[in-house]
Parts: sequence; C-alpha cells; structure tokens
Amino acid sequence: HLVQTDPLKLDFSIPETTAASVVTGQEVTVTVDAMPGTSFAGNVYAVDPMLSTGDRSLQVRAIVDNPDNKLRAGYFARVALKLGHKDAAVMIPEQAVMPVGDTQTVYLVVDGKAKAQAVTIGIRQQGMVEIVSGVQAGDTVVTAGHLKIRDGAPVQVIPAKKAS
Repeated sequence: HLVQTDPLKLDFSIPETTAASVVTGQEVTVTVDAMPGTSFAGNVYAVDPMLSTGDRSLQVRAIVDNPDNKLRAGYFARVALKLGHKDAAVMIPEQAVMPVGDTQTVYLVVDGKAKAQAVTIGIRQQGMVEIVSGVQAGDTVVTAGHLKIRDGAPVQVIPAKKAS
C-alpha cells in the first residue's frame, strides 16, 4: 500500500456561505494536533463543482508541501483557507438586510426619510454582513422596525447606546 506524502493531497470541506470565494490557486495553511506550533503551506488545486446535498458544503482539495514527511496520511488537520483581505470593508448588522424576492435590500436614511436600497452582500461574520455594493461608509442604515417602514417614510434616528 503506497501513499504519496510529498506533496500531500488534502481533502476538506467548506460551508456553502464561503463556496463562492474559493478558487484554484488559493493559499491554505494546515496545522495538526500531532505537531503543535507547526504549520504547513499549500494551495487549492481542485474544487468540486457541486455542493453536498446533505450538509450544504463544498469539497476542496489542496496540495501541501511536506518535504520532511512530517505529515502523515490520516492525521486530523485544521485548514485555514485564505479568502482575501480588505482594509476597508463596509460591515452592517445582519438584521438590517432583508430579502425582497431575489434581491437583498436595506433601508438607508436620506434627508430624514427611508430609502430602499438593493445591496450585494459578501461574507458574514459574527452577526455582521459585508456590503459589497449599494451602501457606502458613513451611510445611515435602518437596523430595526422593518415591518413598519416603507420607501419614503419619515425616519427618526435613535443613536446607539454606548457600551459601559
């Protein structure tokens, strides 16, 4: 029974929410419990074209350099997939975004009135969502009361409470 260990082929899955962000050539960093403090670099070389119907995940395969054969087939691995870095992403609370048909919409406050605005969302992280287009930094976004609001309705902005 032969197993190729350098380079090592690593299969892992990612959640559906990040499936659109993975492409061949992306960097991965791998750590294993057997060698704390040691990481191994690799790159994605194959992405399954279809999501798993059971858990809505996407299968990905990476090639990881293993020149000293420290990594062994069967190790449990933790994989960090580098999805990119943005210095100035616009993030808003998830509850501010409402699905309207096939479109994601937020209400902006413009001159004291609500203005419906279609947005394109990016990643979600800890109750926040990235807005790729449709909202600019500094815009005021409605985060509560969506059931009582409509386009053009007067809006009173209540400042957020500061944490104590």
